[in-house]
Amino acid sequence: MEQIISQVVKQLFDQDISVQLTRPDPKFGDFATNVALQLAKPLGKNPREIAEMIAEKPAQRRRV
Repeated sequence: MEQIISQVVKQLFDQDISVQLTRPDPKFGDFATNVALQLAKPLGKNPREIAEMIAEKPAQRRRV
């Protein structure tokens, strides 16, 4: 999963970033990462917007 997120970040934003996933309480979601927060300042974008863009890419792959 880390590799997929890294590839999506590179494709969308041309940024190399270290992706670390954590496994919070399953009732709140399967995985969590702070990639959007890491990218927000260098990109000058809202972290939520970045997170939505990142989450959308793998979902598009599954629909194909």
